[in-house]
Amino acid sequence: MDALSVLRSRLPKGKQLASTYALHRPVIQRAITVSFVFYILGNSYYAFVKPQNPSSSRTAKRSKGNKKDGKPPRVEVDAVFYERLSGLLRIVIPGLKSKEAMLLVMHSSFLVFRTVLSLYVADLDGKIVSSLVRAETWTFLSNILRWLLVAIPATYTNSMLGYIQNKLAIAYRTRLTNEAMKQYLGEDEDDSAKIYYKLANLDDRIKNADQMITVDINRFSTHLAAIYSNLAKPVLDVILYNYQLSRNVGAEGLVVLTIGVQASAALLRACTPRFGDYAATEAALSGELRHSHSRLVESAEEVAFYGGEETEKYLIERDYFGLVKHINRVLRMRLWHGIVEEGIIKWLWGALGLCICAIPVFFKVPGIVANDMGSRTEGFVTNRRLLLSASDAFGRVMYSYKELSELAGYTAR
Repeated sequence: MDALSVLRSRLPKGKQLASTYALHRPVIQRAITVSFVFYILGNSYYAFVKPQNPSSSRTAKRSKGNKKDGKPPRVEVDAVFYERLSGLLRIVIPGLKSKEAMLLVMHSSFLVFRTVLSLYVADLDGKIVSSLVRAETWTFLSNILRWLLVAIPATYTNSMLGYIQNKLAIAYRTRLTNEAMKQYLGEDEDDSAKIYYKLANLDDRIKNADQMITVDINRFSTHLAAIYSNLAKPVLDVILYNYQLSRNVGAEGLVVLTIGVQASAALLRACTPRFGDYAATEAALSGELRHSHSRLVESAEEVAFYGGEETEKYLIERDYFGLVKHINRVLRMRLWHGIVEEGIIKWLWGALGLCICAIPVFFKVPGIVANDMGSRTEGFVTNRRLLLSASDAFGRVMYSYKELSELAGYTAR
């Protein structure tokens, strides 16, 4: 009886709180949406941009310890990486009026335009299905025609994004190659500038300078050109898709979705291996294999004279099988990581998203009128398309951390 009396006394307060919330719901919705935008931007900044000083100090300690043990230092996305990357960025993008900066502006414009097209296509999907459910022939054909017309700017935008990204990679590689050759060969006849001679005859710390100048610079340039679109586009998509989704199903569903996504994303980050270390190790092993072949070509006369073919064959096979063993190990890690990643991003987030999309069907959302079957179907299809796009964008944000780790490995090289 005491419990029932307490419940009856609190019931009017709950009704008053609910009525107050309903009265101020538009303001609360806008506040939640703005907070979500700042949350996404801040979370992206702390995850990808802000240097991790504690990690860098630990990395420095490990680097000293590894040097004593004869092991290479561990590569991480930390303050050391961002310091190296900032120095390289000053080389590949020398100024705001440079060719590379203009290409980045063009690339950003096409990224925004593609997101706007995706929002339009999501809304068009809902209208097509709605006209199909209502058996409206001319409306259905009109929407199909609009679908075909929107394919023209969509295909052009996607092709231009790939084209500009490849042009950026070539421009970055040209800048880095010119800078490397300037330091490698020198610009004058000063003996101190003949680094190529010192590396070949006086210093054995870098055994594969040719591989660094050719292969590593190419890989770094390709990853650097790709990492911008793989970070900027998904972050923009997450913000715009979820903003539109909050208008369709309410910001309350967005809060529930964000909590579920962040909890599973933390689990995914905990299961992600150190791909930066593996990328740097693979590049080093490839360089050692290349160096073994180059050494055989340079010493071919001595090897033939002394009959050292078996020894050289053993050394080359040792380097090759060491590289293959490392690649197979990384492939096994990628296999299990891919299983966990797809299970969380595609299936878990998909199930949660379907529940969010069904909110306007089972609950009355202010501002959304869905009386007939066609309207409910249109809203569900549009929201599901937005949610799938947002889920894919967030998955690319999570996946880009792995690419950033690989970029850290090439930056360390």
